[in-house]
Amino acid sequence: MSDKQELVARTQGRTIRNVDELARIADMMARSGYFTDARDAAQAGVKILAGQGWGIQPFDAMTGIHIIEGKPSVGAGLMAAKVKGSGRYDYRVREMSEKACRIEFFEGSETIGVSAFTIEDAKAAGVAFKTSRGYPTSWAKFPRNMLFARAMSNGVKWYCPDVFNAPVYTAEELGAEVDGDGNILQATVVEHQPEPEPDTVDAEPAERGITAKQVQALAIAIGSADFGTDEDGKAQGRAFVAWLANRAGGLGSIKDLTASEANTVLDRLGTGENGSYRTDAGKLADALNAWHEHLDLQSNPIPDFEPNAKRKGMTEPIADDEKSDLEAEAVA
Repeated sequence: MSDKQELVARTQGRTIRNVDELARIADMMARSGYFTDARDAAQAGVKILAGQGWGIQPFDAMTGIHIIEGKPSVGAGLMAAKVKGSGRYDYRVREMSEKACRIEFFEGSETIGVSAFTIEDAKAAGVAFKTSRGYPTSWAKFPRNMLFARAMSNGVKWYCPDVFNAPVYTAEELGAEVDGDGNILQATVVEHQPEPEPDTVDAEPAERGITAKQVQALAIAIGSADFGTDEDGKAQGRAFVAWLANRAGGLGSIKDLTASEANTVLDRLGTGENGSYRTDAGKLADALNAWHEHLDLQSNPIPDFEPNAKRKGMTEPIADDEKSDLEAEAVA
């Protein structure tokens, strides 16, 4: 392996190994607020995935890759870095002026072609040099940068397409307004429209449903109660869970619980997180005893207290002779 190839191998960075890792990184990037074109984890994840396929690290992908109308756009600087870092290709800028840019591409030490882009090419392609309000665009302010970006983009597509394994474009080629460094100022195509916020101000947030791990933990806890596996046993188990969750109505299924209700039940029956839940025999026994007392009270309610008939409705103080009569009755 050559020194250059060893350098490439050392600087590739770590690979994202699974979807959970991708989701965590994308969420962190989106929450940072530093990337205006990726304000949610889904957008950030798409950019990171595109970069992952090209060997581009997440942060570089967030700053250098943009998705416009379903097509990935890559900054000219990032394209140039990928060519230089490929270990196979290289380039030399042969001309750089406000009128033209010529870049010669190499595979190893052998030249494989020249990509040139001129101001006349830009005019022929319909590039705008002024905005609709008469202000100069980046083509008028930074012609050298824009010519380099077009020459590099074409050269990568023509002479070393395997660097990206797919056609890539600069953001400006896809209709976005960019600055001299290729950063997007304004895109003509909106990448993603978030769902509009509801008009109601006092709307309560929706309850999160029970998770798969909570269902598993509840199955362990209710199984320890030994209700049985027949239909009656299952019905008793659901009734027990509904009572623990303080549900007025019954449960058609354990999965009807919300996540907060499931946590309430699990806390009353055991300990541990959902992934390592253990039923506590003492807690379970206390809960079953309390539930049976609840059922007994429902079937045999305690009658309302009725005062002694002789005292019912009394508002006057008891006279001394009446006290004697009551005491005599008590002794008898």
